[in-house]
Amino acid sequence: MAVRVKKLPVPEVTGLRLPVAEKVLTAAGFPGGRVHYVESYEPSGTVIGQDPPRGTLLEATHKVTLRIAKTSLIRYLPTVYQPRQPGDRMFLQDFLWIFQHLFDGVNSRIDHVSDLFAPFTAPQEFLPWLASWFAIAFDQRMPDIRRRKVL
Repeated sequence: MAVRVKKLPVPEVTGLRLPVAEKVLTAAGFPGGRVHYVESYEPSGTVIGQDPPRGTLLEATHKVTLRIAKTSLIRYLPTVYQPRQPGDRMFLQDFLWIFQHLFDGVNSRIDHVSDLFAPFTAPQEFLPWLASWFAIAFDQRMPDIRRRKVL
């Protein structure tokens, strides 16, 4: 017996910032987006394209590919390493996108580290750690919202 996967219409996320676009995709039933950086003059971190386009019926298990505006790290290298014409594909530029993606992930975590110290924004697994600062021990049956209010 074949398992049927539900097909959903792809929402429009072009023009949104990446975190907002991922939330829209998640709310529509998709597992987020596959990020592909593109050199662009649009504001950094903005979705400038998506594949498949809005309205396309897609299986809920597939990821939507998001093209994100970004300034490449290759611009910080000497001219000899840069593309000769706009739009030229270069191995080095594609290789640097990998590191830029990793650095962006680390920077995002650093930018949002304060969320770990606030009871209502901290992930559930951090609540016992926060409680230990105040010598509080939670009952295992206590609901999550109650734990956050106590903290």
